[in-house]
Amino acid sequence: MACSITISNVVATVSGANLSSLTVSGTITDCAEVDVTVTCGSSVIKKTAAGSTPTSSNWSATFSAAELVNFPCTCGNTVRVDVQCRLDPLCNNWQLETIQCCPTVDIQVEQGDCKGDGTKPVTISATLTPAPNSTIPIQADLVLDGVSVQSGTGSSSIAILNFSHSGDLASGSHTACVQVNQPNCGSQCTTFAFECKTENGDGENSADCKKTYKKWFCPLVYTIMTLSFAIAIALLILGPCFSLSVSLADVGAGILVLALVAFVVFWLLCSKCLCGWIQKLLWRVAFTVGMVVTTFAGCCTTTFLLPGLVLTGVGIAFLLWWGHLCKKSLCDVLKEVLFVILAFVVPVIAFLLSFQPLQACLYVLIPIWSFTFYDLILVLLYSLILYTQSRC
Repeated sequence: MACSITISNVVATVSGANLSSLTVSGTITDCAEVDVTVTCGSSVIKKTAAGSTPTSSNWSATFSAAELVNFPCTCGNTVRVDVQCRLDPLCNNWQLETIQCCPTVDIQVEQGDCKGDGTKPVTISATLTPAPNSTIPIQADLVLDGVSVQSGTGSSSIAILNFSHSGDLASGSHTACVQVNQPNCGSQCTTFAFECKTENGDGENSADCKKTYKKWFCPLVYTIMTLSFAIAIALLILGPCFSLSVSLADVGAGILVLALVAFVVFWLLCSKCLCGWIQKLLWRVAFTVGMVVTTFAGCCTTTFLLPGLVLTGVGIAFLLWWGHLCKKSLCDVLKEVLFVILAFVVPVIAFLLSFQPLQACLYVLIPIWSFTFYDLILVLLYSLILYTQSRC
C-alpha cells in the first residue's frame, strides 16, 4: 500500500494568555514515523511523531508549553502544517490550519437526600465556555459512567454550551465527563461517590422503624426511659444525705419502676431502631447522675464529689463510644450533649433546688465569687449553644 498522509486539525489548550499545549493530528498509511513542522510567520517548531501501526492509522504530535515559549500564534491564528514521512520523503503533505483552542469546562454535581430504595437524586451540570478567538461552535457530549446522556452544539463560535442531567443513582462511585468533540479536545471528568442504605431488612433504616408508629413511638419511649433512669438513680443516691419532708429515695424508687417498664417496652419493640442505644442510654444516665450528684456535693462532699466526677467521666466515655459506633459528626455529638443538659441535667437540678434545704448544698468551686458547680454547668450550656449556632 502506498504511503498517504492527511492533516485533520490543530487544537490547543490555553493557560492565561499563552498556549499551554498544541496538538496537530491526522491520518496516515504505510509510514512508521513522521516529521511534523508548524510554521507561524518566521517562527517554526518541529517534532517527530509515530506514524501508522498495525492497529492504528492516526498520527498526532503534541508540543508542550516549553516548546511553545517563543511561538507567536495563538487561538484563531492560521499556521502552516508540514508533515513528511521519515523513511519516504516523497510522501508528504502540507495544509493551512486555524488553531482551535479548547473551551473551559466546569462540571458541578449536586446531590439530594438518600431515598428508601438506596438511591440518591443527583443533578450534573456542565458549562463549556469558548476560548478567545474561537472560529467554530463547541460540540460536546455529557457522559455519565461511560454512557452519553446528553449532546449539544453551541449556537455560534462564541456561544456558551450548557448541559444539565438529573437522575437517581445507586450507591457507589460515579464518573461524570464532558467529551469535547469540536474542537477535538478529549474528555474532562469528575468523580464522586456516596452511600445510601436501603429501607429493607433490619436496622434503624428499615421500613418497620421508619414508616410505622415506631417512627415516633420509639424515640418517645427511649426519652422516657433514659430520663427516668437518670432521675431515679440520682434521687436514690442523694436521698440518704438529706432529711426532707419528702423522701427522695421513695420518689426515686417510684420513678425507677417507670424506667424499668419503659426499658422492657423499648427492648421488645424498638431495640433495633436506634443505633448504639445501650451506649447512648449509659452516657445519658451516667452523665446526668454525675452532674447532679456533683452539683449537691456541698453537703456530702466525701460521699458525692469523687463519685459524681467519675460518673461524669464515664458518661463522656460512653458518649464518645456511641459517636464512633454510629459514625456521628462532631456537631451530632455536641447537639446530643446540649439536649441532655437542657432536658435532663438542668430540669433535675431545678427540681431539687425547689427544696429549701438543698439550696445550701450547692458545691462551691470559687468561694470568693460564690461560683458553684451549677454555675459551671450553665456556662458550659451557654458555650455549647453559641458553638452549635455558629458551626452546626
